[in-house]
Amino acid sequence: AAKAAQEKADKLAAKVAQEKADKLAAAKAAADAKRRLSQSLGNDDAELGNLKSQVAANAKANSIGKYKSQISSKIYNAWRTPQNSAGLKAVARITLNADGSIASFLIIKSSGNEDYDASVRALQYQSGLPVPEDLETLRQVNPLVITFTPK
Repeated sequence: AAKAAQEKADKLAAKVAQEKADKLAAAKAAADAKRRLSQSLGNDDAELGNLKSQVAANAKANSIGKYKSQISSKIYNAWRTPQNSAGLKAVARITLNADGSIASFLIIKSSGNEDYDASVRALQYQSGLPVPEDLETLRQVNPLVITFTPK
């Protein structure tokens, strides 16, 4: 009877130990799953942050490109090309003020024709040019290099 009682106690102890081990293993697995999920969410947050940064950078680049195009078009459309200027080309570097006026205008590559270059230089008095309100974008628009070829 004592032997049977001991075996029953041993089986009960083994069962309790197994249940305890199973609970411990389940808790460890849950903790590991929670850690992996947390890491995954952290990675997702980092990836989301990267995507947001890329979208912002693309929007900024598009904004800069838009303003450069608008400014170039307005200046180019105001230009009166001299007669007999076929095949000529001049390149100017233009820096804008925040109010849309031209701060500096420099021909960095002459056409070799004084009348042609003078027609380009006359554009330095343009004002009312489209400029971004954001000073950082304005800094990135400046200076603007425009190549003048006959229309």
